[in-house]
Amino acid sequence: MKKFKVIIFKTLITVGILALLAVAAIGIAKEVQNHSKPAGFDSVLLDKDFCTLAIDGDKLWGGGSNGLFMIDMKTLGTTEIKGYQFVRALLVTKDGLWIGHDGGVSFQTKGTGQVKTFTQSDGLPDNRVNALMQDHLGNIWIGTWGGAVKYDGKNFTTYTSKNGLLVDMVNVITEDSRDGIWFGSYVAPRGGISVLRGESWQYFTPNDALLHANINTIISLKDGNILAGGGLYTQGGASLFKYEDSGWSRLRTYTLADGLAGAKVRSAFEDSKGRLWLGSEYDGAVILSGKLRIALFNTKSGLSSDEVKVIVEDAAGNMWLGTRRGVTRILKSAV
Repeated sequence: MKKFKVIIFKTLITVGILALLAVAAIGIAKEVQNHSKPAGFDSVLLDKDFCTLAIDGDKLWGGGSNGLFMIDMKTLGTTEIKGYQFVRALLVTKDGLWIGHDGGVSFQTKGTGQVKTFTQSDGLPDNRVNALMQDHLGNIWIGTWGGAVKYDGKNFTTYTSKNGLLVDMVNVITEDSRDGIWFGSYVAPRGGISVLRGESWQYFTPNDALLHANINTIISLKDGNILAGGGLYTQGGASLFKYEDSGWSRLRTYTLADGLAGAKVRSAFEDSKGRLWLGSEYDGAVILSGKLRIALFNTKSGLSSDEVKVIVEDAAGNMWLGTRRGVTRILKSAV
């Protein structure tokens, strides 16, 4: 009888411990669930890589190493667009969608959906397209591994290291407020930034204004200044440029000491409130207002990945961040 009571006692203890473990497990599961989807954060296509995003009405086009996708920004429904590999650049114009990929650049006409693809046989210096930009005159600028071209709708004008660029590889292209075209490369230790205005060139390298020769992003700010960021692994940062009578010069830099999430700047965007969003390679993204860091976002706070490759804002003020593992939407109410 005494032995039987001992067995019952041990059983009750075991059941109690299991019950406590179950409650703890439920609590942990709820905590993980809350971290994975906090209020105002939603992510889609978590098994896909995204390095470029472009908004077209209620559609969000997204591309990366896994191809091209369309996201319905109202329902978050997704559609894969077959036939593209390594989509590194997207550009929406009034006439349609430009798609930069490893097989050239394709233009999908709005309305008809007809697709025309341009390759080296048409005038591209290289079929591997990294960047797309439309200037104020309507010209399409295409950055490739072998140089850049300006397409006016009929002809291609080529720019390489033979006629102005620091190096042939063009990773990003931006137009400044003075009609200058900025080309950023990603072939450190060579390269940096080449700026074309009219027929003249200006250059920036780590020997003067840059924190690193690998350039991931160049954006034109509302005040007319230019922000360029890049790096490699745990090196890098961003440089802010201002135009003066003698040309462009560096105004300041942004580093870890200034509030960056990580040393390497992977992406940058200025939102409708004038705040800077800077994405990193390994540590999420931050919002900077002036000299203050007002927010840090990473996987613990709701991002799909800590590598933030591209950032855009929709008409409602919601932010969309393309990462190594999916696209995260952050509602305006959450920031």
